[in-house]
Amino acid sequence: MAVGKILVVKKKNKLIQLGDVCDKGFFILDGGFISRVYNPQTKKSRTQNFFLDDFNPFMSCEDSYFTGEKTNTDLLAIKDSLVIQFTKNDLECVCTANQDLANFFNNYIIVNALKQESALRKMINAFSKEELYNYLIDNCNPVIKNIPSKYIAEFIGISAEWLSKTKSKI
Repeated sequence: MAVGKILVVKKKNKLIQLGDVCDKGFFILDGGFISRVYNPQTKKSRTQNFFLDDFNPFMSCEDSYFTGEKTNTDLLAIKDSLVIQFTKNDLECVCTANQDLANFFNNYIIVNALKQESALRKMINAFSKEELYNYLIDNCNPVIKNIPSKYIAEFIGISAEWLSKTKSKI
């Protein structure tokens, strides 16, 4: 059974768009993406996560992947990227046929994604803006090196100018 499809995604292109049903998972081989969640009240999107080949390399739109509903998120390439796309159905079939792959997917991909997402949510709620930025510097160096500052600022909930001033203090 052939599963997976190699995709080349150019910088600034969306792999998944707001309103799509996302029944796919993606492994990043090279490049990077941000996920942005849409707020219907403000009619604006905000960066909620970072995906790079060397940091958090599996991505999907969880709100849609697990429910089959339209996503409130988009996945935006922040640099030219190379990904392997798997449909949810293909992943489930392969995992059913291969227990080692199923264990890897469940114990590494899903559990680590949940841990990372939970840790980020806790930090966003508990840390000051400066503490959150310092955490990213200390613990998420690939993000600091590869993600444009405007998306880091958006993630933290600060202006790009404030981030620039914070950087100059460090």
